[in-house]
Amino acid sequence: MQIIPVIDLYKGLVVQAIAGNRKDYKVIDSKISSTATPSDVVDGFLSLFNFKTIYIADLDALECHGDNYELIKNLCNTYPNTEIWLDCGTSLAERYLNQAIENNLRIILSSEAINSVSIFTNLMKKYAEHRFIISLDFKENDLLGTHDLFEFKNQWPNDVIVLNLNNVGTKQGINFPLELTSHSLTNNFNLYYGGGIRNADDIQKLQSEGFAGTLISTALHTQMISQKELNALNQSL
Repeated sequence: MQIIPVIDLYKGLVVQAIAGNRKDYKVIDSKISSTATPSDVVDGFLSLFNFKTIYIADLDALECHGDNYELIKNLCNTYPNTEIWLDCGTSLAERYLNQAIENNLRIILSSEAINSVSIFTNLMKKYAEHRFIISLDFKENDLLGTHDLFEFKNQWPNDVIVLNLNNVGTKQGINFPLELTSHSLTNNFNLYYGGGIRNADDIQKLQSEGFAGTLISTALHTQMISQKELNALNQSL
């Protein structure tokens, strides 16, 4: 069971994601970082625990109004022992993949950026050597992007994220989309959940149900999950 901190990037700063309403996102107010610069936030996460992976969403790229390309490349170089999972849309993903991609960078193919299943299958085929992650992004219990993705499970990568955008930043706990059956996914994939994680009990519940990991932001910034609990979870999970 892996705990993965989340960074949402907007115009070079880390912002607080709330319920997937990106127009309302504000610069992060964190108890573990004195500023909203990405490197300070990463340092804040790593001061709590030696996290092996950090998830980054490039909101500018996902919204198609710029990107944080150079900043993310610098983060990869600054933290070479930390694996970066990056959600940046499909066009920017190809920019990373067509260049000398950093050894610690893995691209997330998020359903919200996949309007046609051919986009997914073509990327999986063209960059077959890359260890992609697929993210099934839900809002109001509906998958964002093409539902045809479910017909191509045999082509999904091993690592699958289920992201409930309505719950992100709301501290409402686990709310798995009704359309999915977690049991069938945990039996066939390394399944990760994101959206609304409040505390150590939520993490332990996911672990008991066979999830491989969880994405967390607010609970770390507010210290709803403490350093002591992170250490205890690491020993028990």
